[in-house]
Amino acid sequence: MPLPPPDAESPVVSIADWLYVRTGLVWASQREVEPEYLDAPYQARHGIRAWWMRKGGLTVTSRGASVEAGEGAWVFPGSADGWQRFQPGSVVLSLAFFAEWPSGQPLFADRGILLLPASGQQRRLERAATALVRSVERVVGHKGFYLLAEGKATVERYFAIRRAFEDWLSAYVAMMRVEGFQPSSGTEADPRTIRAARLLDDQPLHSALSESALAHAVGLSVSQLNRLFLRDWGISPRRYREQRQMEKAAALLQLHRHSVKEVASLLGFRSLSHFSAWFRRLKGESPRTFQKTHPA
Repeated sequence: MPLPPPDAESPVVSIADWLYVRTGLVWASQREVEPEYLDAPYQARHGIRAWWMRKGGLTVTSRGASVEAGEGAWVFPGSADGWQRFQPGSVVLSLAFFAEWPSGQPLFADRGILLLPASGQQRRLERAATALVRSVERVVGHKGFYLLAEGKATVERYFAIRRAFEDWLSAYVAMMRVEGFQPSSGTEADPRTIRAARLLDDQPLHSALSESALAHAVGLSVSQLNRLFLRDWGISPRRYREQRQMEKAAALLQLHRHSVKEVASLLGFRSLSHFSAWFRRLKGESPRTFQKTHPA
């Protein structure tokens, strides 16, 4: 899959600016679709999803649109929740990852469900995805469904996964360019608020947020930081961090590998009641209800 020639619409920005793009792998797995997920809703909260149908077929419905994918096809279901119907016995290679600016603006704008029928042009995607799954399986030791961040690895295997993930990102970007998508160039945000967002991303989710320490680290007062952060990203630093915590909480609950109490502890909440109240305030339902009604 060759890269398209550059054109006037493609943004050219400094490498220093591209370094602010947040990228990460959430999961990479290949398995026969379990019976409970053959005909079920899916949640789009894990960033960008990609499904490659190694065997069988799939129908995806979202925002009133529906597409059918046969063996060998790729499906990128988009950023909205939807419904999946796999044929019994289907085998799918499933990826979830993110590529976005600190504001949450995706590297490529969402246009709904993207279907790529089986073709020779998709070989680079297939090779990169297969290599990434194999790299992850060497660490987790099975082909099930999991959050990569919950696994453990040696430094050698960690960098092997990262290298495979970067190869996948290169294949993904090339594919999106071929399909006519142009990458966004971020925003004209104040460099200090960009740095603050990166510091929030790097801070462990179980640790307490000190707005004064964050403001001092970027050379602003607390009030200045809140004002500029709100202007650039549309939310406060505290709300930005809450969104990251909620992403992690929802992912952990959906995987059913931790109890609600364990998730609360992993995110630094001192009591289950405090976590439940926080979760209900942001999600409108209790974490137990969410875990029962939102499969991964």
